[in-house]
Amino acid sequence: MAGVESEMATENGATLGTPFKRRVIFILFLVYIVNYADRMIIGVVGEAIKKDFQLTDAQLGLLGGTSFTILYVLASFPVGRLVERYSRKTIIWIAVGVWSAATMLCGSAQNFPQLLLFRAAVGMGEGGYVPAVLSLLSDYFPPNQRASAYSMVVFGLPIGGVIGAVAGGWLAANYGWQWAFLAVGAPGIVLSLVVWKALKEPPRGFSEPTRVVTGEAPSIRVVTKTLIGNSTFVHLAIAAGLVQIVAYGIALFLFPFLTRNFGISYTQAGLIVGVVNGLSTAIGILGGGLLADALGRRNVKWYALAPCVGMLVAAPIYIFALTRTDSWLVSVLLLFIPATIVPAFSPTVATTIQSLVEPRMRGTTAAISSALAHIISLGIGSAIMGAASDYFTARAYTAAGGIGSFSEHCISDRALAVQDLCEKASGTGLRFGMMAAAVFLVWASVHFFLASRTIRGRFGEAAGNADQPAAA
Repeated sequence: MAGVESEMATENGATLGTPFKRRVIFILFLVYIVNYADRMIIGVVGEAIKKDFQLTDAQLGLLGGTSFTILYVLASFPVGRLVERYSRKTIIWIAVGVWSAATMLCGSAQNFPQLLLFRAAVGMGEGGYVPAVLSLLSDYFPPNQRASAYSMVVFGLPIGGVIGAVAGGWLAANYGWQWAFLAVGAPGIVLSLVVWKALKEPPRGFSEPTRVVTGEAPSIRVVTKTLIGNSTFVHLAIAAGLVQIVAYGIALFLFPFLTRNFGISYTQAGLIVGVVNGLSTAIGILGGGLLADALGRRNVKWYALAPCVGMLVAAPIYIFALTRTDSWLVSVLLLFIPATIVPAFSPTVATTIQSLVEPRMRGTTAAISSALAHIISLGIGSAIMGAASDYFTARAYTAAGGIGSFSEHCISDRALAVQDLCEKASGTGLRFGMMAAAVFLVWASVHFFLASRTIRGRFGEAAGNADQPAAA
């Protein structure tokens, strides 16, 4: 394969040898840094925005997830179809430019509706990015290297998380949350031009184990019917969304969890969140991809069994970590374990899903699976966690002897007489709201296990036999 690969060329004549692939991985790695910083900056500055605009945690969840998801999903489907027909390189650099510009616009928002709209525009840009990247990487790398390759690309996420958390926390504390959006959005404009100049477009099916001859892209009806009839896809897609509820929940609410429960400053919380989210995600996604490929070479069931076991281990530790209110250090150290495990297999699931279909279906498949995961996690999950936090906060306020309702005295009027009681109740409510999300990890493990029972023995085969049991 290596000898043949050196002689093959892209549609514009450029070869796709190892040096080029390394360059591509590095460029997309840089893009993922700004991708995650732009996406999750709301989790760092959200507490400051909440106070400025007098928001509830449910509204914070809408900003952090639901608004982002609406246009993310709406954009991913048409862009997924474009991926099947047009240059993926072009789609990628446009998407990067769109979400970066939208992030900078968030810094100009004067009220909650404006910020909600600009956050939705960030989702529109990112919704066009993932299908194109997954389709492109599937043509650069053969099936048994895709999880590792995508893990290296997605390794940019934790670095983006560190940069976004540390810089965002410092900027919010010293200059205001508006400058945080401007600072993390600007580098993406430059990177979009780098992508436009440096990436090359490979032929469809370039790295398949056998030559794949494809004509016109199948219709979305054909792709959808194929995926619905593939039980492996259904279980993996649902599991991915359930897992990301907790992954995004930690990223979105860890910052306010620390400031409310332990009285930590914005700058300190930003540093802690950056280190925890960055280091844990780095270890998780890189180790998870390498582990999955190593186990998957022996038996492809492990592409689903590995995350199944991981979620069952993470759930009880996650709950226990949030119960430790005596020390932020103890709580953070314990949270580090599930924060490492939960995102570890996301690249594995994404590339495994790509291997279930033929090349001309991959853009649409990535759009459908990514949209489903984001609807479950950011669209529904973030709002549920925010609403759960508000519910438990109101109960904690009443149980502590608060007069009237929490929303009346702590949000609308922000009465100084009960400020300490409001802060304590808000911290307690958020802690229980986050704990409740552990049920999604157990639920996801069930779907991962069911996927392991139907996953195919060889990814290079046609999708028609996708439900045959894997070879032992």
